[in-house]
Amino acid sequence: MSGIRVEAVAHDALAPVWRWLLRRIAALRDRPRFERWTLSPREHASAERLRLLRHQKAIRRAMSRAEHDVARQQRLQDAERKTAAMQASERLR
Repeated sequence: MSGIRVEAVAHDALAPVWRWLLRRIAALRDRPRFERWTLSPREHASAERLRLLRHQKAIRRAMSRAEHDVARQQRLQDAERKTAAMQASERLR
């Protein structure tokens, strides 16, 4: 066994370039513009579905906030009317 020599693996001079390129490509995964190039068809369909669900949820939340804002605005107007009525009754005394 001591007589067997192992050849050294040839060093790839472009290894840093390949690592840099792979990092750049991996970073493109999160950009919708490059999804067709970096995601499989299954992953792309899943991303589209999640994007649609997020959009629908945002619309539902906006509608809920608008309803709550209307109710809140109504309560504030009622409180303002009550305080105005109380101030008017105090002036009449």
